[in-house]
Amino acid sequence: MTFMQGPGLLLLAPLIVCFFIGGGWLSFALAKAGVVARGNPRLHLLALGVAVVGGVLGRLRWDRHLPAREDGQRAGPSNFRVDFTPDRTC
Repeated sequence: MTFMQGPGLLLLAPLIVCFFIGGGWLSFALAKAGVVARGNPRLHLLALGVAVVGGVLGRLRWDRHLPAREDGQRAGPSNFRVDFTPDRTC
C-alpha cells in the first residue's frame, strides 16, 4: 500500500488521467446525443475538481496529526469500526 501511494502512483497516474478524460468525453457525447441529461458532463468536471483538491490536501499531509500505527502507517478512516449489535441495556 505504501508503494502504491508513493512511487507506484507514477505508474497509475496515466490510467487515472485517461479515466477522467474518457469518462468526460463519453459523458459529453452522450449528452450531445440526448441519451443523458445535458448537465451530466459537469459532474465529470466536479469529480476532477474533487480529485485535484484531494490530491493537494494529501500533499499537504493533513494526516500528520494522526497517531502512527505500529507498522509505520498513519491511522485513518479504515481503522474505525462500527458495531451494529443491538444494545441489550434497555
